[in-house]
Amino acid sequence: MTREGGGDSVTDAPRAMATCPACAHLTAEGQRFCPSCGTPLATDGLPTDTAPRSLSRAGRRGSPSPRPSAPRPSPAGSGSATPAPGPAPRFVPGALFGERYRIVGLLGRGGMGEVYRADDLRLGQAVALKFLPESLNEDAGRRERFYNEVRMARQIAHPAVCRVYDIGEEEGQPFLTMEYVDGEDLASLLRRIGRLPADKAVDIARQLCAGLAAAHDKGVLHRDLKPDNVMLDGRGKVRITDFGLAGLAETIQREDVRSGTPAYMSPEQLAGREVTVASDVYALGLVLYELFTGRKPFEGRTLAELMRKHEETTPADPSSLVQEIDPAVERVILRCLEKDPRLRPSSALAVAAALPGGDPLAAALAAGELPSPEMVAAAGAEALRARTARALLVVALVALALVPPMARHIQITGMVPLDKPPDALEDRARDALRALGQDGAPADHAKGFNVDQDYLGWVESRDRSPERWERLRTGGPATLRYWYRQSPRSMSSTMMSGRVRWTNPPALVSGMAGVELDMEGRLVGFYRVTPQVEAGGAAVAAPDWSTLFTQAGLDPTQFAPAVPQWTPPFYTDARTAWTRRDAARTDLPSRVEAAAYRGRPVYLQLVGDWTRPERMVPFPFTAGQMAAARVGIVLLLALTVGALRLARQNLRLGRGDRRGASRVAGLTAVLVLAQWAATAHHVPDMFDELAIAARGISFTLLVTCSIWILYLALEPYVRRQWPETLVSWTRLLAGRYRDPMVARDLLVGGAIGCAFSVILPFAWAYLLPLTGIAPPRPVSDDDGLLGGRYAVAAILSAVVVGLGQGLGLTLLRVPLRRLLRYEWAVAAAFAVVVSLEDALALGGPFWMMLPFVVAVDGLPLYLIVRCGVLPSVVALFMTSMLLSFPAGPNLGHWSASPMLAGLTVAAAIVVYGFRVSGAGEARAVPAS
Repeated sequence: MTREGGGDSVTDAPRAMATCPACAHLTAEGQRFCPSCGTPLATDGLPTDTAPRSLSRAGRRGSPSPRPSAPRPSPAGSGSATPAPGPAPRFVPGALFGERYRIVGLLGRGGMGEVYRADDLRLGQAVALKFLPESLNEDAGRRERFYNEVRMARQIAHPAVCRVYDIGEEEGQPFLTMEYVDGEDLASLLRRIGRLPADKAVDIARQLCAGLAAAHDKGVLHRDLKPDNVMLDGRGKVRITDFGLAGLAETIQREDVRSGTPAYMSPEQLAGREVTVASDVYALGLVLYELFTGRKPFEGRTLAELMRKHEETTPADPSSLVQEIDPAVERVILRCLEKDPRLRPSSALAVAAALPGGDPLAAALAAGELPSPEMVAAAGAEALRARTARALLVVALVALALVPPMARHIQITGMVPLDKPPDALEDRARDALRALGQDGAPADHAKGFNVDQDYLGWVESRDRSPERWERLRTGGPATLRYWYRQSPRSMSSTMMSGRVRWTNPPALVSGMAGVELDMEGRLVGFYRVTPQVEAGGAAVAAPDWSTLFTQAGLDPTQFAPAVPQWTPPFYTDARTAWTRRDAARTDLPSRVEAAAYRGRPVYLQLVGDWTRPERMVPFPFTAGQMAAARVGIVLLLALTVGALRLARQNLRLGRGDRRGASRVAGLTAVLVLAQWAATAHHVPDMFDELAIAARGISFTLLVTCSIWILYLALEPYVRRQWPETLVSWTRLLAGRYRDPMVARDLLVGGAIGCAFSVILPFAWAYLLPLTGIAPPRPVSDDDGLLGGRYAVAAILSAVVVGLGQGLGLTLLRVPLRRLLRYEWAVAAAFAVVVSLEDALALGGPFWMMLPFVVAVDGLPLYLIVRCGVLPSVVALFMTSMLLSFPAGPNLGHWSASPMLAGLTVAAAIVVYGFRVSGAGEARAVPAS
């Protein structure tokens, strides 16, 4: 092992610098020996009448510069050592020390000690012995630094760090034993050859980064990294030596910040401000600059000049000295030499990641460091095989062909008759209003569909057979209803979505009217708000109720007069009711309630045995639904509180992916706003429209901020634990839409989503009845029936759902992984947690439902998450979109247009993924 050059201590005020006459090393005032070669210095380190000399520099393009003629120690491991200038060695070759070590020769002498090669006679191996200079044996500070070298070095176990075995004392002389490296230091090598070949330099640089990262992982800062303290053995393997100045980051006091070799200090360390990991990274950049160019980036005659150059000047670009240098190498070196510590690479592993070749992600994980999003995006991955890619494409296309017939088994639009399109129903509604006495053109109108959830709940409570939903196919009673409203004023909704519904805004404006029709155009409900101020006048004739029966398609002879029970939400001067004569005719309403004002019908409601007085009785959630809601609220609150805390912590520590979170939140905001703009009921009144916009924007901000916080809180943990699941996702966020790996995961996620869109309805319609459990309530998302803009809004909504669910499910693994040790336990817990709410909401015996829901729902979702974030988002988007669009009786039916649009979007995604991924062929994935 060659000499160990100790670091100089720089006080808070700049001190005079001297140049060693033997090796031209800058030496601070107060040194009696050169810390590099051990040459005695006159007048306490101040130069004599010899003029100061600048630092030596290696020649350009690998030509070594002339060196001083003073003798130098021979390379370590040569078998003999030439005595270093200065006092005679305290041991001669062949001397026995401590009755155990036979001295072979002096390897080097520096300001922190003398290093000898010796043979350990007890263990039969070569070691290096390091002694304090005799003049410093009684210096308490130097002895403490000597001991510190052992304390720090023994914490680090890495092939690129020189091993320190032990410390001892013999005859009043402290010494330490360390690994003997048969080679020479990097400084000596660079003096001999100027600079190294590019491939060898990259190899050495990567080893340096790994060794320094191992020290930082233990919280140890080297503080004296320089070529003199980097050893190369005969195989070209690196050893970082001399941890005499090293220390734990939190224990370094302000007065000790400026300890080290001034020429290799960072600007903040020279100024006495701080010493951090970034300071070691700066020193690493200085060493790499010399390694690749053979020259030092900064030189100065005095400490003040050196400080000025480090703080104010920019080193020459390495490419101006070595034209063939790799641009990636030049970029990372110049980043390491940034004046602002915040602009430097965050760690030594980040430097290694920027070097050409290698696997920086694996290196970062092995060292326990959090890889950056850029490092994750740069990670390579295997391409899909051509056979696998074709199989996924076939699976996706076959599943898309099966989605419409399978979706009809779980959608209410696939069970009830869809006789008339919305345009025909709108004309029918207008005709009914005119027939019932509604005159004049309205100022505003709205339309939509309702599902009689009271009837579905009534059936669930009374019928547990597998065929309980078959009666919907007969068309009676009217479960799916079309509604039409008109008003003499603009209708301003109070919902966050801005949508006008059958009951929102409330029917409070005089002259406002609305009708509900079944899918055959028969009247189910009707109202017309009466005047607020009643004008006096003569008595009017009795109301003609036959018009109501005609519009409802009911035979008056099937009903008997009864005492009215249901009251309209506005004033009327006449009320009546009829009850069904034949109790067996369940296709007819049990009651018909009607009211009139001034002889004209203004209210009709067909009442079934299941009809709920909604102004008196709230919606009757089942016990399972209430339990599911409570579970969801508890999970949401816990996740929100935890996410806020973790997001703040990650931002403070610089671990959060701000750019990724901002892009995800921005995409969410655009999607939610676009959906709101497409479906909200806009009005010409400025103040009402501002109120609608305020509610829409506030909802958008709520969703956007929630996703932003959640992403910042948990994404770093996913990046540390499962970085491979984020590779394609980070590339997509970087705008690399045609990246083969992004396309590959689009294909994988699309195929899984299409398959799941078939498996889920198949299990619900065919497998669940085999267990003796009745199928759950059919899906009732019917906005797609209203036309093109609602279909587009449904696609945008599916993207938001897929984004939220995909990220949420991926991030849900984080707390489970922190609680559970084994991955199989995480998988089981994940499947149960994601299935718990569905098992509670579906009804039936909970312990019978849970295993089925876990098998059908939880495990496939876990497999999606295991594939990565991007496949998860795509798969859940596909499932949400395909199962929300009405399937209709067939693809030629008027109601199938939204489903055809969804199938087209899904097919476009999987075909795009297949083509851009190279159809599974192995392709080079670009790093940027």
